[in-house]
Amino acid sequence: MNKAAVASGTAWTSLATLVAKLVFPLVGLYVTRTLGPDINGQFALLTLLVGLADVIRDGGLTQTYLVEKAPTEADERQYNAAALLTGLVPALLILDATRWAPAFFGAPFLSYALPFTALAVACQTLTTMPNARLLRAGRFRESAILNLSVGAGSLFLCVLLVRMGAGVNALLTQLVTGPVVGAIALRLLVPSYGYAFARGPIVARLRRSGILIVTNLVNNVFIMSDVFVIQRALGGP
Repeated sequence: MNKAAVASGTAWTSLATLVAKLVFPLVGLYVTRTLGPDINGQFALLTLLVGLADVIRDGGLTQTYLVEKAPTEADERQYNAAALLTGLVPALLILDATRWAPAFFGAPFLSYALPFTALAVACQTLTTMPNARLLRAGRFRESAILNLSVGAGSLFLCVLLVRMGAGVNALLTQLVTGPVVGAIALRLLVPSYGYAFARGPIVARLRRSGILIVTNLVNNVFIMSDVFVIQRALGGP
């Protein structure tokens, strides 16, 4: 990758980060203020679950793939399988929580919100390796535009539904729309290679990325727990 490509990639990545970290949260403040503390408190649990699932889904697999020397097609399929496994496990656990979480948290809306949250996590799983391949190929512009478009589109839809009085379902729609649209778009942009479920190679790749997964998970547990406690406090009991 030449200097021009590096400079262009840095610029696009910086732009995407700026918009995602500054502009999107400002719009999110409007949504939070409009919906009020009760609804945002209800949604806090889903935010926590998605955050933790995201750490497990791609805690270190992308980094491991990026340092892989000239991966073969067989390697690509094994990485796909590893990404699928690390993503589907938390998705299935979230889906299983539908049996007990609504009563445990005293939140009936979780009975239908958790299956949609599991769907969002599962769709995110399908974006792990395509995103990594875009980065490996130096296609930073496409990656940035895609992420910005998906994020802006799902946020716009959320704001529209909030104004229509959809309440917590507006937030749930945003949670699901982004991963679903992103998975479809990446499927069209990046070759998939299929899956190869060979136990030895998959375990070896997961071990290489394992330390990053554990480190990120511990860090995010503290961060997401703080966010959850604050949101629940604002939302009341």
